[in-house]
Amino acid sequence: MQGLRALSEALARHPDPVEIIGRDGRILAANAAFERATGFAAEEVIGSVPPVLRDDHPEGAFHKAIAERLFTEGQSWVGSVHTKHKDGHGLVQQMTCTPLFEDGEAVAILVLRRNVRPLGTPDPAIDEAESLYRHFFEHNPAIKLLIDPVTGRIDDANAPAAVFYGYPRERLVGMSIHDLNTLPPEEVRAEMESARAEERTLFRFPHRLANGEVRRVEVNSGPVVVRGRTQLLSIIHDVTEREDALAELSASRARLRGLLDLLPVGLSVERDGAFVYVNEALARMLGYQLPALLGKRALDTVVEQDRPAAAARRDALLRDGQPGLLARQTMLKCDGSSLGVELRSTHFSFGEAPAILTVYADTTERDRLEEQLRRAQRMESLGRLAGGVAHDFNNLLFVIVNAARYVEKHLPNADPLRVHAERIQEASDRAAAVTRQLLLFSRGGDVRTDVIDADAVIRDTVRLLTTSLGENVQITTVLAGGRVRLARTSLEQILINLAVNARDAMIDGGILRFTTAVDALDAIATGPLGLTPGRWVRIEVTDTGPGMTEDVASHVFEPFFTTKDAGQGTGLGLAITYGIVQRAGGTVQLETRPGFGARFTIYLPAEGPTEPPISPVAQSRPPRSGVGETILVVEDDPAVREVVTALLGEAGYRVLSAPGPGDALLLADRHPGPIDLVLSDVMMPRMSGPEMVERLLSLRPHIRVLFMSGYPGDALERAKLPEYAELLSKPFTEELLLETVRAKLDRAR
Repeated sequence: MQGLRALSEALARHPDPVEIIGRDGRILAANAAFERATGFAAEEVIGSVPPVLRDDHPEGAFHKAIAERLFTEGQSWVGSVHTKHKDGHGLVQQMTCTPLFEDGEAVAILVLRRNVRPLGTPDPAIDEAESLYRHFFEHNPAIKLLIDPVTGRIDDANAPAAVFYGYPRERLVGMSIHDLNTLPPEEVRAEMESARAEERTLFRFPHRLANGEVRRVEVNSGPVVVRGRTQLLSIIHDVTEREDALAELSASRARLRGLLDLLPVGLSVERDGAFVYVNEALARMLGYQLPALLGKRALDTVVEQDRPAAAARRDALLRDGQPGLLARQTMLKCDGSSLGVELRSTHFSFGEAPAILTVYADTTERDRLEEQLRRAQRMESLGRLAGGVAHDFNNLLFVIVNAARYVEKHLPNADPLRVHAERIQEASDRAAAVTRQLLLFSRGGDVRTDVIDADAVIRDTVRLLTTSLGENVQITTVLAGGRVRLARTSLEQILINLAVNARDAMIDGGILRFTTAVDALDAIATGPLGLTPGRWVRIEVTDTGPGMTEDVASHVFEPFFTTKDAGQGTGLGLAITYGIVQRAGGTVQLETRPGFGARFTIYLPAEGPTEPPISPVAQSRPPRSGVGETILVVEDDPAVREVVTALLGEAGYRVLSAPGPGDALLLADRHPGPIDLVLSDVMMPRMSGPEMVERLLSLRPHIRVLFMSGYPGDALERAKLPEYAELLSKPFTEELLLETVRAKLDRAR
């Protein structure tokens, strides 16, 4: 304390009133100027609390608050205060309080008083300042409150404040800020202290109005000296509507972002060549996490060979400002793979800078479907070609087969020409097998179908394959399938073709698995398959062979395509499978890659249960010879017509021959005797066989009908072959011809 005594002696001669106050609030020293200004002698006040208290703080709260700040925070305080002279009249004085330290600790307060004058004595400088303040406070339209920083009391409020809060002005003045602010009192006091210390000036508060409504306000608050007192001037702005608008804008942006992210197409905005916005769909398409695309150069997501064209489109768009045309390009995905897209771009301003908005559509599925359509069209064209070739070839084979048999039948057993006739027949039989395969591929096959149990056919076929495929091929089945409408022989043909194909792939042996199931497929599942929603029987044939490359797999269903050596296969097996399945209204898919085998998946329409077919009653084989019955043969191919006529004539039938439908109708009308049966080709120029038969039945209602054709089944369906009709498929043998004709005539009786 020796330092304080030395300081008091030094300040004794200071012209302004000076006092030193200890930590307990008692005066430790006072100079002569203090006595002149306050009327109190130093001896009267040393050791006691000074009786110079603010008029409006009789409890001494103001001085206590200042002392607490000085001792705890070690900061000086400057301000105007109202005090009293010893004789009782009021004084106004400017007071500067500074903490005094010894050994780093505040031990006392040095109080310097200036401009001490009687209360009510005008101070021109202060009066002018307060006049300006009052004009600003009253006439500025902003909401303003004057708040005591210690107690939180509202010392003044302007008219806009009264209107905003809904209280009369005389009531608002004197209220506590805690009556308005809905935050806890301790938080409000902490914020006022920050404003008083000018550590922070801008605040956000929820304020409650007189009617109970809570409004969000922005408060700009800071210390001011008014009438000699330091107070907080708070300028208040109602930001409720602004924040609500910002919240709605943010929500609207979030909704828009959500909608854009739900779009099935990709969206991007690029500025200065880089992405500034992308939606989730584009990020998924390219395999990125969305933030990783932002800031990335747009051209870096395009494969190198497409970048020049993409850059040219962007430059033209920015230069001309016209929407870009629909374009195709290949994108580079995150994992380095490629993705085909169709895109359209447009120019617009984004943040007052030129930008490009682009919409991307993933064309992978469409490209696959287009390729599937092209393949189907190609297969359809090949099928029609194969069917036409098979028809013409069947007519030729019919003549060759039966001519060779006719020659063989009339040659002596020892005649050396019999060997050549037999070779002709053998070659004709092999050629006939090839044409049958062509007919199956060309969607011919069996015209008549039945509802069959797929699992039963597979079990029977597996028993056959177990011995024929070899011991090194293990066959397994997982069967849970249903019934399909298909000729049993057609399904057997499919299974055998796929099994043989798998056996040839598994040179060193392996596992061949047959799996069936009934799937209920919706529109999403059937879309890629080109099927309609519903119940489908799924048949899978899987092998553990070496698999196929993508190039080989794209051609496996084409006729005559084979990877086998010359003479090892015709290349028709899988083409036949494709044709049968397509004709049945289904589809066949191949999944394969090198090193992972192959899986063929067949979908066929599922059928409900049906009555089991009635087995025909066994009967003795009818004789093949005729007993003078009259048969009308209608065939536009002269060679076929001559052979059929000769075979029937030798068998004891009377034969009427016509080269076409018109001649046949004329002949039937003019023939005086009965005609027991008409044997007609199906497809003929100008009029089909069924059309001719319909007219013929009007002339001769009791005539029996038998058709013959070398065309595939779908062509026969287009010709509207009657449901009752029986058909001989060319090339047929003499034995089959005579047996069928005899049976038809006998049933007619």
